[in-house]
Amino acid sequence: ILRFAASEAQHNLERWHGRLNLVADSRAAEASAWLNRYLGNVEQLAGDASVQLYASQMVAAGNSDVAEAQRGYVYSLLSATAERTGFHEKTPIDNVKANVQRPRRAGLALIKADGTPLVATAGMPMLRPGDWPADSRGSFIALGPTLSDKTPLVLFGAPIIGDEGAT
Repeated sequence: ILRFAASEAQHNLERWHGRLNLVADSRAAEASAWLNRYLGNVEQLAGDASVQLYASQMVAAGNSDVAEAQRGYVYSLLSATAERTGFHEKTPIDNVKANVQRPRRAGLALIKADGTPLVATAGMPMLRPGDWPADSRGSFIALGPTLSDKTPLVLFGAPIIGDEGAT
């Protein structure tokens, strides 16, 4: 009887192990799909011809009035894209028309090759140039720095190719 009970306990353990493996695999697949969906949105934005054109012109122009106008257009495009694709954390403070600090936990930005931002949405956390993966030649998903409230950041990136090559 003891041998039978031990055998049944082992079979039950193996069945539970199999079930837990199925659950873990399905959760991993869902997490991968979620990450790839956001990366796809970033890659689509990086592939946009107007973003490529304006980014290459802003890098070439420096701080002229033309570059500021282009930054305004790209800012509007990034802000609309951030809200549409989930890179904007909607909070009640967004509706307050006052000079109060808003959380900076999610956003989109165009980053130059040296890591300095060209344009960033209002909710984009301010990251130092060293916070971006230095060796990324193509699209990437990386764990970013932890914010002051201990929130970890996930960074999604895709290169923007301008007329002169990588921007």
